[in-house]
Amino acid sequence: HLLSLVGPERIALGSDFPFPLGEVPSIAPVTNEHLDVYPGQMLDQCDWLKPAERDQMAGATALEFLGLQRGPQGDLTVVQSA
Repeated sequence: HLLSLVGPERIALGSDFPFPLGEVPSIAPVTNEHLDVYPGQMLDQCDWLKPAERDQMAGATALEFLGLQRGPQGDLTVVQSA
């Protein structure tokens, strides 16, 4: 697993935008089944992930890379360098 090699702080899911992770409603090519999915569903279904790892990969890694932090009310602020 990539997670065990580099850790969640080096993984930012969705960083290949605009290409989805397969988490978009679609029609299965062979069965014509309607697939209802949502962004982050893949992470939510990995019950072996710790909540902190899930949160890190779902957004915290990207925020750190961009030099941002989320405040207690969910607002984003720029991290001031020392």
